[in-house]
Amino acid sequence: MSIDVGTNNAELLVDPLYVGYREPRLRGVEYEELIDEFVDAVRTVYPGALLQWEDFANSTSFRNLETHRKRIASFNDDIQGTGAMAVAGVWAAIAHGDLTSEDLRFVIAGAGSAGYGIAHQLAFAMEAEGVDTADAWSRIFVLDSRGLILSDRRTLKGTKADLATDAAVAAGWDACDDPPSLVDVMRNVRPTVLIGVSGEAGLFGREAIEEMAKWCDRPVVMPMSNPTSHSEVTPANAIRWTSGRAIVATGSPFPPVVHDGVTHRVGQANNAFIFPGLGLGVLTVRAREVTDGMFLAAALALAECTSQDLVANGQLFPDIDDVRLVSRSVAIAVAAQAIEDGVADAVDDLESRIDAEMWFPDYLPVKPSPLSRG
Repeated sequence: MSIDVGTNNAELLVDPLYVGYREPRLRGVEYEELIDEFVDAVRTVYPGALLQWEDFANSTSFRNLETHRKRIASFNDDIQGTGAMAVAGVWAAIAHGDLTSEDLRFVIAGAGSAGYGIAHQLAFAMEAEGVDTADAWSRIFVLDSRGLILSDRRTLKGTKADLATDAAVAAGWDACDDPPSLVDVMRNVRPTVLIGVSGEAGLFGREAIEEMAKWCDRPVVMPMSNPTSHSEVTPANAIRWTSGRAIVATGSPFPPVVHDGVTHRVGQANNAFIFPGLGLGVLTVRAREVTDGMFLAAALALAECTSQDLVANGQLFPDIDDVRLVSRSVAIAVAAQAIEDGVADAVDDLESRIDAEMWFPDYLPVKPSPLSRG
């Protein structure tokens, strides 16, 4: 674990109990040069490696990914893996009749790495189905701690600018805060999918959920923040406030919810359904790059692993106990897409290759020796 030592935590550097590196973290050009040097070293020493950018701050995660993704096979699970999970859950609902692609309207609470990745992956998925780029983005509304991100916000910059809704869209909304609040957005957008990656417990209050339920027969509610104490809404509340109609998936595990005698199972939107299989697929075919298409292939493969029976019981993802089988399906889809995208060479009998590369934790039995007596 590392600790980001800023100006407010300078005393940590002189604390005798601190066992970390006793210098402030590098920033700016020096930091970028260090990352560049690190990637060069990985390419030299481990030329076939897959690099995962894990738990980088927003200030560095996007630059690292975009700068190096074509230099070395790499991905950011917080951005791309979370985005693929959201697509998989939504497309599972579509596949089993609870949503249609024409009905899709998204509200995303949280504009950090996860929110950015989810928005882009959802737009990419819609575009892959023939939706015009502008139309796809017009269905996605992203909020941060201040409210709906609008294009006329004075301080708007960086990745948030990419997520902003055209201010003209909200100009005609009635009785809104400035900027529009979550409830304002729910009332005017009438979303079919509500996604939370804000880390703010209880953000999805009763008024917001009930407003959603007015216009959507089967609301898809995905409070993906974890741990459970940070969940934007509990499954029990989301289900109760929609009279049992909501389909809920969470970032952390929750027990089933019984409402009016009906048991609703809660799927867990855990990135473990994506990145192990993605890594297996990349390494099996020695992909030179991890493309957006490969993440979409992973998401769609995961969606196909969610049966109609599960969705009928309110569960948008497979059971976590099935993660090995899911990972195999994801790996096959990712490897095939890498070949189609031209970032890997074709191989014979792809499924057998994937099976041969999978690791199985088979251990020899150990027979304890009798204790010696002295």
